[in-house]
Amino acid sequence: MSDFLTHECGIAAVRLRKPLAYYYDRYGTCLWGLNKLFLLMEKQHNRGQDGTGIGCVKIDMPIGQPYVNRRRSIEKDALAEIFRKETKNFYKMSRKGEMDHKDPASVKKNFDFGGEILIGHLRYGTSGDFDEGSCHPYLRRSNWPTRTLMVMGNFNMTNAAELNATLIDRGHRELPIRPDFVGKNLPSTQGERVFVRLRETDGDDSVSIESAT
Repeated sequence: MSDFLTHECGIAAVRLRKPLAYYYDRYGTCLWGLNKLFLLMEKQHNRGQDGTGIGCVKIDMPIGQPYVNRRRSIEKDALAEIFRKETKNFYKMSRKGEMDHKDPASVKKNFDFGGEILIGHLRYGTSGDFDEGSCHPYLRRSNWPTRTLMVMGNFNMTNAAELNATLIDRGHRELPIRPDFVGKNLPSTQGERVFVRLRETDGDDSVSIESAT
C-alpha cells in the first residue's frame, strides 16, 4: 500500500472457492476459513478500537435453512472475544451431538460460520454512537436470498434514509413491520384443517376449523 494510513476501519474477507470438505481433508479442520479471517483481522487489530463484527454467507443452502449470520461486539478486546466464543460454541455443539465437527456437511448446516464467504470489520469510529448497533457489518434480512443485504466498509453512511427508501421502492419490506391482525393459537387434530377466508376473494373475512373429510 502506498497511501498513508490515518484513522480508518479495518476490513477483511475470505472466499472459499472449494467445498468445505476440501479444506477438512487438506488441513484437518472445518474452521480453516474462520481461522484465516481471524488472522487477517488480527493483523489490523490496532484499528478495532471501538468494536468488531463478522459475517458469514452459506452458498446453495436448501430452502428454509439459514444462510446468513452475523456477530458484533464492543467488549474489551472484542476481536479475540468474538472468535473465542464462536470456536467454543463450535466444539460445544459437537459435544452435545448437535453437529459433527468432523463432517463438513454437518458443519455447514449447523454452525453459523461454516459457510463459503466470511467477512470481518474492525471499527475505528469517527461518527455515530459507540455501541454494538453502530458496528459493521450491517445486515438487512429478507425471505428472498437475492434481497438480503450485508455490507461493511470504511465510510460514514450519511444517506441511510435515502437508501432505505430506495430498497423499499425496489420491493423490500419496511421495518419494523406492524401487522393489522394479531395471531391466535387454534388447536386442531390431524383430521381437521384451518381455513382462512378473505373478503376480496371469498366474500368474507373469517378463520374456521373444519373436518378434512
